Amino acid sequence: MIRNTILTLICNLYICVNSIANTAYTGMRDITSMQIIADMGSGINLCNTLDAYPNETSWGNPAATLALITSWKQKGFKTLRLPVTWKNHIGAAPDYKIDSVWLARVETVANYAFANDMYVCLDTHHDDWIVPTYVNQATVTDKLVKVWTQIANHFKDYGDYLIFETMNESRAIGSPEEWTGGSVEHRTVVNAYNLAAVNAIRNTGSNNASRHIMIPTCGDNPGSAVVNAFEIPNNDSKIIVTVHIYDPYLFCLAKPGVSTWGTKAEKAALDAEFDIVYNKFIVNGRAVVVGEWGAEYKNNTTTQVTYNDYFVNSCIKRQMAQINWMYVFYRNSLTWSVPPAVDAIVNPYRSDYVAVSNVTVDNVDTLYIGDSIKLSTTVEPFNATTNTVTWSTMNKTIATVDALGMVKAIAKGKTTITVTTQNMGKTANCTIVVLDNPTNIETLNDKNIIIYPNPVSDKLTVIHSGESSQIVLYSIDGLQLLNTTSVNSPIEIDMAKYNSGLYVLKVMSFDKELIYKILKK
Repeated sequence: MIRNTILTLICNLYICVNSIANTAYTGMRDITSMQIIADMGSGINLCNTLDAYPNETSWGNPAATLALITSWKQKGFKTLRLPVTWKNHIGAAPDYKIDSVWLARVETVANYAFANDMYVCLDTHHDDWIVPTYVNQATVTDKLVKVWTQIANHFKDYGDYLIFETMNESRAIGSPEEWTGGSVEHRTVVNAYNLAAVNAIRNTGSNNASRHIMIPTCGDNPGSAVVNAFEIPNNDSKIIVTVHIYDPYLFCLAKPGVSTWGTKAEKAALDAEFDIVYNKFIVNGRAVVVGEWGAEYKNNTTTQVTYNDYFVNSCIKRQMAQINWMYVFYRNSLTWSVPPAVDAIVNPYRSDYVAVSNVTVDNVDTLYIGDSIKLSTTVEPFNATTNTVTWSTMNKTIATVDALGMVKAIAKGKTTITVTTQNMGKTANCTIVVLDNPTNIETLNDKNIIIYPNPVSDKLTVIHSGESSQIVLYSIDGLQLLNTTSVNSPIEIDMAKYNSGLYVLKVMSFDKELIYKILKK
């Protein structure tokens, strides 16, 4: 009785999920693959779940639920990549029959996403029987065709929010070329496997005759040798190319690796990798999905935000879709461990999102050892969704800068202070020369003279005792800019007309002569 009740509840839940699936049976729209990926928004992988083996919870994650997928949709994700490992659920040759219970479970989880108006990318994941070598080609092809024929038949009436992905990181495991894009043999056989899988899917008819299908390069590698050897099966217009980008490796995957990223050279290297794929496929009208990317969290929230923002906007700029391999989500509590890093992934797809276009910073030329100044920066446009910035110094032995832009001069020399926007990675520089403290400058305040504000932007006010005082302003290189005698106090000096930098103010009255350093912002 109890067993039957449980089965009834399971069946009712399954029927409920299928009945409320909003993007499951939408039919096949007359749109291109480029239009499909433009509509996919930000994507997330349901990692280490249905791809775990031998079973869904074998790797420590709880079973996927509707609440889980709903929480992802509410965060802003619109596409769910559903990695599925089939090898432990496939029968023996010659039929290679897929376990019907497992197939039903895969469908149930897919419908969690459809119930949330999401796209689903369904693949064959840790199926390491898909070996891309000549000696294995015939056996693997036979099995691959039969597996995909069963999957495709099961889902053939689903609409075009369901996208099949023929393989995942198909490579010769243990070979010297495993993670470098494979050999000529490996790349040739992967092309053949993609052709066989696509043909198997198309031959099942119904909506599969025109379904959009993702196919990987060898090992999902984005390198030039790999993409140049890549072949589109039958020149099919509804084929989407997929690659994975975990670069730089030391930042993304290595443990401990490195926890910092964001130099000009690092951004240029990532751009170059994107551009290989862009110039080969997007320029020629072929859709691309970066099916996996992301970085292990290393207690580096600011850098994670910078990397995620740069990566996502790089994809958007090049008209590619992206699906993140998420490292910062607690499955048991359905909470995000690093919300700003996730916001950087989903925010650029918001309709009210405003990207940063430019950033500027104060131009302070000269400081003396021991001086401190807080730099100010302007992020444009004023209504940018995110105006957060980070600061760095080229040489911290000359001058340091903290998270708020406070610069402290440490030693004689020259350094460059850089401000970088979290969004779009826009930068601005300020070159600072640090000088030895001049021995002839009195740096102590005098009770009879008050000078403020210092640093100053426009009006510098000098309050003196009422005695006749001569006030002289010099540039740092000794050029006299102002020479006036004041009887009345206070006196205002217009500093707005001068450039940013360090100035010397001399105040003389009777037997007293005081010299002050004035910093013009």
